Amino acid sequence: MKNKFKVITLFMSMMVIIAFASCKTETEYITKEYAASVTFTIEETTTEGTLAVVMATETKGAKIYYTVDNSVPSSESTEYTEKVTVNKDTIFKAIAIKEGMENSSISVAKVLIKEKTVEVEVEKIVEKEVEKIVEVEKIVYSSAISETGLYTVYQIQQEKTGGKSIEDYEVFEVEENRTIEVGTTLEDLKKSYEGFTAKILAQNENAIYVFYDRNTFTYTFQTGTEGKFEDGTIEKEVSGLYGATCTKPKAPISEDYYCSKWLDSDGNVAPTTFGAENKTFVASWKLKGECGDEIPEGFVLVGGTTITGTESWTPSSSVFVSERTLTIPDLIVSDHEVTRGEYKDVMGSDPSRAGAYDKEGNKLTGDDVLNNPVNYVNWYDAIVYCNKLSIKENLTPCYRIDGSTDPDDWGEVPTSSNSTWNAATCDFEANGYRLPTEAEWEWLARGGENYKYAGSDNVDDVAWYTSNTNDTGTREVKTKAPNGYGLYDMSGNVYEWCWDWYGSISSSSAADGAASGSGRVYRGGSWYSLVNFCQVANRYRNFPNYRINFCGFRVVRPSSK
Repeated sequence: MKNKFKVITLFMSMMVIIAFASCKTETEYITKEYAASVTFTIEETTTEGTLAVVMATETKGAKIYYTVDNSVPSSESTEYTEKVTVNKDTIFKAIAIKEGMENSSISVAKVLIKEKTVEVEVEKIVEKEVEKIVEVEKIVYSSAISETGLYTVYQIQQEKTGGKSIEDYEVFEVEENRTIEVGTTLEDLKKSYEGFTAKILAQNENAIYVFYDRNTFTYTFQTGTEGKFEDGTIEKEVSGLYGATCTKPKAPISEDYYCSKWLDSDGNVAPTTFGAENKTFVASWKLKGECGDEIPEGFVLVGGTTITGTESWTPSSSVFVSERTLTIPDLIVSDHEVTRGEYKDVMGSDPSRAGAYDKEGNKLTGDDVLNNPVNYVNWYDAIVYCNKLSIKENLTPCYRIDGSTDPDDWGEVPTSSNSTWNAATCDFEANGYRLPTEAEWEWLARGGENYKYAGSDNVDDVAWYTSNTNDTGTREVKTKAPNGYGLYDMSGNVYEWCWDWYGSISSSSAADGAASGSGRVYRGGSWYSLVNFCQVANRYRNFPNYRINFCGFRVVRPSSK
C-alpha cells in the first residue's frame, strides 16, 4: 500500500515539519483549505472563427473570476457567469474564490482560434495540509485506543527529491491494530528495505510512524585508455539517492573513437537510476567510421539503454510506465531541429510561415532565415524528407508506402487524412533517417538528467516559448543551452513530430506506440506555447495532415552495431 503521507486522512489536520535533530519536537501550522483550480474547455460556435470558452471548478459554491489582459485575477476582476466567446487568440487567467477558503491556484489558458485548441497550466501549486505528530525516542502513550495498546503502524519512505519535510515522505506499508508496549523504540519497529535506513520514530495518540531516509550511492565512470573527459580527466564520480535519476557525465572524447555506452564488469549498461550499491562503469568505445558509423557534423551519438518499467522519473513519465520494458537503441541524432535551409536543400522549397528572428529578437529576412527551424510541415512532409535525405546520402530509407520507399512514387503529400499514407510502415533496422519514436524522443529530451525542461529546471536557459518570444516566431537553432546529450531546442522553438500514433500507454504497449489513432504525437512545446507545454514529459498530438507554423521535427538514425 503506497500513498502520499499527506493523504493519510484519518488523523491529518495540521501541517508539520519534523525536526530531525532532537527528540520530542513538534511544529504546528495553521490549517488551510483551498478552492479547486479553474479548468477550461472550448466549444465551437455557429460563427466561423469564434470559440466559446467554458470555465469550471470542482469546489461547490465557489465563484470564478478571470482576466484577459495578463493581469492577476482577483475578486475585483470579471466574474464568470456564462460561456465567453472569443474571435482571436486569447490568454485567460482565472481563480476560484469561496468564502471561508483560500483562493485557488491561478489557472492560465491560451485559446488558439485557428487550431481550435486550449493550452492550460497552473501557475502555483497549492499543498494540502497534514497532521501534527511528535518525534520520540520511544513510545510514550499507553492504551491509546484501548487497554491493549492497539496502534496503526505506518512505515514511511522518503521520496526521491530528498526533502526532509513531512510532505516529502510516502506511506509504503500500513499495519493496523498492532499491540505496542510502552517503551517500544525505533530499533523494535523498523524493517529492512533495500536502499533505505530507518531514522525517526514518531507517534500521536492513535498511530506510530517509522520514517526511512534514502541512502546515497556513488557510480564511478572511467574512460579507459581510448579517450578522456573534456577536462582531461579519466574518471568521474556521480552520487545520488537510491532510486533517483543518475545524471551520467558528458560522453568522453577521443580522436579515433567515440563512446557508445557505459558498461559494468558484467557487461550491463549503466542504469538510468541509482541502485542500492556503489558501482563502476567503463566506457565502451567504437572506432569512428566503423561499419559506416561516422558521426556527421550537426549530429551526436546517444547511447541507448533498456528501460525495465521499474524506474521512477522526475518529472513523472506517461511513456515510461510501470512494467513497460523498452529498448532504446544507440542513435545518431541531429543536435538541432531540421532548419529551413536543410529542408529546402532536400525538398527544393521552404514551406515555413512563422516569423524568423535571431536570439536578440531581431527580425530576419532573406537567406538569414535559413538557420531557423522549418515549420508549417505536417507529419507526411516529415517522413518524405526523411526518405529523400536517406536516398541523397546513399542510406537505406526507413519508410514504405504502398510497397515503395521512394517518395516520388507516393504522389502529392496529402492535405487531408489519407488512409494509404496512414498505413506507412517503418523499417527500424534500416540505416536511413527517420523520426524518433515517442519513447526515444523522451529519452533524448531528458538528456540523462533530472530536469523539468530539456537541460534545466529554468526554462529560459533552454527554451524559446511564449514569454521570451512574445509570440513573434521562431529563433535561430542552437541559441539556447543544450541538454546533457548535447541536443538543443528539445524544449521550445517548434514542436517535433514523432513516429507514433497517439494513445494511452500501458505495460503492454508496443515500443513504437499504438497501431492506429486519429493523431500523431508531437512533443516539446514551441515559440507559441505556454511554459508548461515545454516540459520533457508532456504529450500532445495532431492530425498527420495538419500543418501549423509552430511544428517541425528532428531526425535520427540507428548507430551500427
